Amino acid sequence: MEGLGSYGASAARPAAAGQPATQQLPKHLRDDLEIQQLCDLYQSQLAELNACHSLLTVDQERLATMLAPYVNASGELVMEAPDPDVMLFKHGLDLRLKEFEEDCKRIQQTEQKLQDKIDSAASDYEQVLSSAWNSITNS
Repeated sequence: MEGLGSYGASAARPAAAGQPATQQLPKHLRDDLEIQQLCDLYQSQLAELNACHSLLTVDQERLATMLAPYVNASGELVMEAPDPDVMLFKHGLDLRLKEFEEDCKRIQQTEQKLQDKIDSAASDYEQVLSSAWNSITNS
């Protein structure tokens, strides 16, 4: 089994023709690299979701303020005719909410890929340890 010291040598070697450099790395290092890339993607998606959520919250409050003059004492919305500015704002907010839902689905997919990769790497690690333990105890 290659040690971590050989990682630098493996990573520094040029890739064979038609073979990406990461394919030359040992499997556990490729797995570690993929896990790190998925973590980076997840963190990036999470930061974007948090920013979008904050903006959506502000815009929902703004819509409530725009609708306040049209709400009666019972809390019912009463409008003779819809205000075009309010309707346009609401339409834009609805579209952004749909985009937010799609972004939530994307981050869930990333999270699932990350969990699957971590589970696979942990399983591989346990197999290597078990194999090493068996070779030690059977010697």
